Amino acid sequence: MRLKDRVAVVTGGSRGIGRAIATALAREGAHVAIASREPSHATEACRALEALGVRALPVSTDVSRLADIEAMRHHVLAAFGRIDILVNNAGLGAGPPALELSEAEWDRILGVNLKGVFFCCQKVAEVMIPRKRGKIINVTSMLAEIGMRGMAHYCASKAGVKLLTQALAIDLAPHGIQVNAVGPGTVETDLNRATLAKREERQWRLDRIPMQRIGTPEEIAGAAVFLASDDADYMTGQTIYVDGGRLA
Repeated sequence: MRLKDRVAVVTGGSRGIGRAIATALAREGAHVAIASREPSHATEACRALEALGVRALPVSTDVSRLADIEAMRHHVLAAFGRIDILVNNAGLGAGPPALELSEAEWDRILGVNLKGVFFCCQKVAEVMIPRKRGKIINVTSMLAEIGMRGMAHYCASKAGVKLLTQALAIDLAPHGIQVNAVGPGTVETDLNRATLAKREERQWRLDRIPMQRIGTPEEIAGAAVFLASDDADYMTGQTIYVDGGRLA
């Protein structure tokens, strides 16, 4: 087990890509705290992780609120005593097109996707620094590199996460902390399954993926586990795109 007895926090870990990452970390021996705005889903996910033989902790958290992030850190430290791995997966995607986007909607998306990532990094790094070690993995997107109609707010937030990852990697390297990112391509989850069920929409996406298939959350999780492990100790500031060749 590559992560035996390490302590991981996964934001947005109650379903989709976040849950797959939490499960993969647990299978490698990590104890996992799931920070989620959906307490019932987080509790159910933690029960599934405990069945794998690790400890799991659900923590009700809205990452767009600094007070929630600080409370999350407190609860995790009270339960486990340390944080070895942080996975910033919580994110929002759907919204109106750019010309209809309100200030409130812009703030909502950026509040979770970018502000939340930064302050989770900051507050968790504060407790990693004294131990001179830690792994931070941010979940960005292939849309950090390319635009998509109707996704201006999302693209901006994920491009911000990519460069934030690079900047924080430089800041935290002297403290023994690696900061990297995973950039999913088109991945089928509960949130987009209805959209991908539309034949024309699915085919539009497949036509742009050299591997001619949609990804799975588990395939993203594999990259996250690698970045969390000792195998990635000499990597920092990097983004691994898991996109079926979409950006090739």
